[in-house]
Amino acid sequence: MARGKIIGIVLIIIIVGAIGTFFLIGFLTQGKIESSGSRYYEPITASDPEPIVIRTDVGNIDIKYNTSATPFFVKLDYDVKVSGTYMIRKSFSDFFTIEWDNLTSDDKTVFYLRTKRDLWIDPSTWFSNKRIEIDVTLRTDITYAIEVYATTGNVETTIPKNSDVDSLYIETTTGNSITTLEELSIGSFEVEATTGNPSIYAKKVNLTSGIIADATTGTMRLNLSNCLLGGDINAEVTTGNLHFNSYNTRCTGDLTWDLETTTGSIHCSIVQKVELGGNILGDWKVTTGNINIDYLDTLSTVGASFSGTMTTGNFNPTNSGGFEVIGTTAFLSLDYGTANYTYTLDLVTTTGNINIDGQSS
Repeated sequence: MARGKIIGIVLIIIIVGAIGTFFLIGFLTQGKIESSGSRYYEPITASDPEPIVIRTDVGNIDIKYNTSATPFFVKLDYDVKVSGTYMIRKSFSDFFTIEWDNLTSDDKTVFYLRTKRDLWIDPSTWFSNKRIEIDVTLRTDITYAIEVYATTGNVETTIPKNSDVDSLYIETTTGNSITTLEELSIGSFEVEATTGNPSIYAKKVNLTSGIIADATTGTMRLNLSNCLLGGDINAEVTTGNLHFNSYNTRCTGDLTWDLETTTGSIHCSIVQKVELGGNILGDWKVTTGNINIDYLDTLSTVGASFSGTMTTGNFNPTNSGGFEVIGTTAFLSLDYGTANYTYTLDLVTTTGNINIDGQSS
């Protein structure tokens, strides 16, 4: 019995000593590495569109456009700072590799900041703090097809007035994305997020192919102001809320707006003070959560109909003028039958309420 206690005490001393030694060595070998650089793409002639792919395993990506003349089709600046323990004799190449291909990758310009494999066995990565910024500058006179992938990090994309974007695809695994568009034309537009909050802010934008947006866990925000839609809107959130705001949206024809959340609510504001230009059909579905809609139109040529289906929940319409309740689950503007263009939204909740405040001229 005594011998067993002695062995136990010895083992504890060895373990405690090893842990102490580990942290002591880590403290004595604290340090940081810094690395920065630029990559340039300057072809003789431009492709139409010019395809680019920006990808990082870790770090933030900021995409913006030039404010002055530049010879480069793509200018990419990266800044990497890693600090922590066990950093003695460490360098950038111990943690990362950079792939830069502007010649052969299916005619795409590709930048990839890749984390080296098997870093989990290196104690310098266990307690390290990484700050990585990737800044991409594009030209306003070039049409791009843009793909952005961030495994761990945020993506911010700002596209200014009078730009022309063939396609934009943004994918984040763990991180947020903010996309700001103003007075431009864009083709295919898709945003995907696994864990994070995707946000889209579009003002006076010609969205020729509509919007596809998907988030697994996070809050999604879609904000359209004075935009022209040439395609459908499909937005889905698995766990989280979906905020959708439409102000004076116009359409090139009849379209569908389909919104869905599994666990979370849909919050929507629709303001229509200009001619719509097409009919909007929508299936909005919530499994657990509410659907909240504020609707306003000021034109007799625009009408709206909202119908609700609830398994467990209530249908709560509020008539702020120009609406009527039909039965127990239908809410229509008085001019719905005579309007040139209409919103017809079917609203479904499994567990949750449907709340609508409607006003129509």
